[in-house]
Formats: sequence, structure tokens, C-alpha cells
Amino acid sequence: MNINKTGIWIFTLITISVIATITGCSNSPLGRDNSVQAYSDTAELMLQAINHNDYAAFSSDFNVQMKQSMTAPAFNKFATAIRNKIGTYIADRVYGMQEQSGNMVVTFKAKFIDEPSEVTVTITFQKAHGKSLVADFNLDSPKFETK
Repeated sequence: MNINKTGIWIFTLITISVIATITGCSNSPLGRDNSVQAYSDTAELMLQAINHNDYAAFSSDFNVQMKQSMTAPAFNKFATAIRNKIGTYIADRVYGMQEQSGNMVVTFKAKFIDEPSEVTVTITFQKAHGKSLVADFNLDSPKFETK
């Protein structure tokens, strides 16, 4: 069998293209899928990042505005306040999903070690460049309410 150089070149380009497509996906859950499981995986990643004071993990799916408003120093204060007030995160479950103004707002009920009540975690995901990015993150606990 005689294979010319053009055939080998085309085969090589196709192979590289397929490999790049397969491996080029983000390590982020949302880089792969916008399903309920991907949203849940992202919430888990973010909540675990608070436990471990890991800004890189917490902010890995932020949109531009979130990166500007939640800097590493702001995150450190935020994460410390969360851990001091309600403890470390231990579990969550998806409570609801709703599309609002083109964004997906996903609500989770989370358990923290020092909070007997469920904590409501709301994450707004904004579609940008074919990927869902975190546009807002909010925790609501009875312990956060001022009297």
C-alpha cells in the first residue's frame, strides 16, 4: 500500500484536532456541561474552596465582574467570616433552578457544621463564550441576620 505525504498530513491534522477537542475542555464542571450535575459540581467546588481558603478554586468559573469584585483579599475575609460564623461546609443539594434574564439562577440547600438550619446558597450563572460563568454567589443563613 502506497500512502502519499498529503494523506499522512491530513490524517495527522485530523488526529491532532480530535485530541485537542477532547482534552481542550476545561477542568471546570461547567466547561463540560450545563446540566444540573455540572451546576451542583461547581457549587461543591466553590463551597469546598471556602473550607480550604482556596481562592483559585473558588474563582475558577467567575465572569469578569465577579473577578473584579471578589478579589483574593476579599475572598480571604469572606471565607474566614463564613467559617467563623457557620463553620465548614459538609453537604448540599440542588433546591431549584430558574432562568432569569438569560441567566440560570441555581439554589442549593447546604449544611454547615456550626449551623443547625440549612443554608441557602444561590449562584447565578451567566452564559458567555459558550460557557456558563459564575456571575453572583450568595449564602443566606439565619446566623447572618442582624438583630
